[in-house]
Amino acid sequence: MFHIGQKVPPFRTPAFMQGTLTLFDLAGCHTRWLALCGIPNFGLVEANFLDRHHEDFGRESAMLLALCPNAPTFHAPWIRQTPYVRIPMLADPLSRLHRALNISPKALQGQCCSVLIDPSGVLKVRLIHDLNGRGINALKEALIANQHQPVPLTHRSDVLIAEGAFTPCIL
Repeated sequence: MFHIGQKVPPFRTPAFMQGTLTLFDLAGCHTRWLALCGIPNFGLVEANFLDRHHEDFGRESAMLLALCPNAPTFHAPWIRQTPYVRIPMLADPLSRLHRALNISPKALQGQCCSVLIDPSGVLKVRLIHDLNGRGINALKEALIANQHQPVPLTHRSDVLIAEGAFTPCIL
């Protein structure tokens, strides 16, 4: 299991993208943030909901992905009717990604567990939220906050502190 701040190794998993069954490779996304939504009961309603937010995440240089806990989702009758859905729908039939990212494949109805992975592959955020406008906005806010977070300085040579500078003076 990967913790916040740890690098997620590259993974390949079956995916349904733009009407085609293919393999999704994390290594091909090294220039973008990934917002991975683990949805336990993924269907047409959830696909359309996430697809409506595709462009919002794209404006933030992020890719929104759906993580389905089982492969039978790809055999559901509705999936062939959705070639217009732009978000990649990833399958995790053995729950390897779910376990590695600590995403429960059996969340409560209407909720999902999402993770944010930065362009260098580091896990930044794990968020459990409702699958509605408020919940997806919370994920976007977490994305924006982490993108604009300053890089921690390990060596501050630009700050000089004179000895005694903060010593109280009695006049």
